[in-house]
Amino acid sequence: MSAPRVLVVDDDIVNMSVLTKILRNKQFDTESAHDGREAMSMLLEDPEGFDVVLWTGSCPAWMT
Repeated sequence: MSAPRVLVVDDDIVNMSVLTKILRNKQFDTESAHDGREAMSMLLEDPEGFDVVLWTGSCPAWMT
C-alpha cells in the first residue's frame, strides 16, 4: 500500500515548509502549492491524485 498523498496549500512559505516536513516525517507523500491557482491547476490536472488537501483559510482559491 502506498503512502497517502497530501496536497498542502499555503501562501506562507514557512508554514507550508513546516507542515510538509511534519507530514513527510510521518511517511506521507506530499506536494505543495503556493497559491490557490497553482493548487486548482494541480487538482484539475489529476482529480484523483490526492487523498487529502490541506488548504489554509488565508489562501483564497483564486488569488495569486
